[in-house]
Amino acid sequence: MTKDTDSNLIFSAGEKVSNEELRLDVLISKTTGSSRSWSKEQIKGGKVTVNGNKVLKPSSKVNVGDVFSWPELNNEPQEREIGHVDFEVVYEDDFLAIVEKPWGVVCHSGAGTRGLTLAEGLKHRFGELPGEKYREGLVHRLDRGTHGLMVVSKREKTHHDLQEMIRNRKVKRTYFAIVAGESVNLPKTISTKIARHPKNRKKFTTRVEEGRDAVTHVSSTNEGNGFSLVELNLETGRTHQIRVHLSESGFPIVNDDLYSGRKAKRESAGIDWDGFALVAKRLQFVHPETGKDCIFEASVPKQLSAFAEKVGLPL
Repeated sequence: MTKDTDSNLIFSAGEKVSNEELRLDVLISKTTGSSRSWSKEQIKGGKVTVNGNKVLKPSSKVNVGDVFSWPELNNEPQEREIGHVDFEVVYEDDFLAIVEKPWGVVCHSGAGTRGLTLAEGLKHRFGELPGEKYREGLVHRLDRGTHGLMVVSKREKTHHDLQEMIRNRKVKRTYFAIVAGESVNLPKTISTKIARHPKNRKKFTTRVEEGRDAVTHVSSTNEGNGFSLVELNLETGRTHQIRVHLSESGFPIVNDDLYSGRKAKRESAGIDWDGFALVAKRLQFVHPETGKDCIFEASVPKQLSAFAEKVGLPL
């Protein structure tokens, strides 16, 4: 890979381009480590060329020997003009808010971040918020490809209290996922060490002797047609925890390219949505200021709901 005079990256498709990478947006995403939504944004914006010609269709096919160029990723967080960030406010009071983060929105700035972040959108919506710079208001996070609920703090004391509640496992976080394979043999509790993968630094793994404790409880499953609908509760909240636990138990989440392996990639072929088949469905906790019981439920993306119906696992 090289750069042109405009600091665009130039890439030539080699002989080992796989079937999954034959779409232009997928190839760019895999090559740069960026999201499919960012790749599509660059293509539709006329910033990607193939053999010297602009291509505006993300699903354009890639041929061996084609030469591409696209903007280089900037690895440093930057101060940016805050505009619209897509999220829904489910609940709000003087102390905290519950928001629903959609697929494709990254929680905060970091290496490879493109576009506005949820943290920036929260600041624009609520004003000044407590917390670490670039992560103001965020008490926990969701991966870019995960849809669902997050709790946001609006005051310093509430921020600290919510962090302590999560640390002491007083916030119940329930997820559901659609995975490849019929999960009759999935353990009811998955308890492992978890650490960054020694060879692929974008991934995490449980196949380590040392790491942080990670515990995921599987509360129910429903199988059919080669897939399973799984409900999960987090006891700990490590980076990529659910994705790693399910994948390394033999049941990768559908449409999670990083962890899915060949089986889930093959079975999810033709799915034209960018997120994982993973939803942070429910938050349950006692309000740190009012003492009231709080239970919130997320909506389900319509594309995921349609896929679930298609494979016989209605949500």
